Amino acid sequence: SGSGAETVLVPSAPPRIAEPASVAAVGTTAPEADPIPVPPEVEPPIPTLLISLSSTPSGAMVALGDRSYGPTPAQVELTDELALSGSSLHFVFTRAGFRDTPVDVTVDSSATEAGTLDVDARLLWAPRATARPHPTGGEVRVEGYRDSPY
Repeated sequence: SGSGAETVLVPSAPPRIAEPASVAAVGTTAPEADPIPVPPEVEPPIPTLLISLSSTPSGAMVALGDRSYGPTPAQVELTDELALSGSSLHFVFTRAGFRDTPVDVTVDSSATEAGTLDVDARLLWAPRATARPHPTGGEVRVEGYRDSPY
């Protein structure tokens, strides 16, 4: 009966040994799959942002840094770091007869997700120089000008 007990133990031993071997085999294949590099041809997409520039009244030129765009309405496509969320953009709208109007915009995540951003400026009239008296205090006369057209 002692020899019968030994034959029962021997078949139960190999599965215990085989289990760690199969776990080790799975463990060795997983690390090989992880460090697969991204193919070098695939570059991350360049961030772009389409900006719609408008002003009231229209026809203004818009400066962004050393670049000028316009007249409004105009569309500008920004790339690289200018198009990233969190970047600050400083626009200056200029039009003859109106004050220069600065507009500061911070690109937020909703703009980068949509890929578009609207920038609108309301231009104010530039104050005209008021008539000043002549430095000598006398009236200014223009030759050939008559006070009355009749």
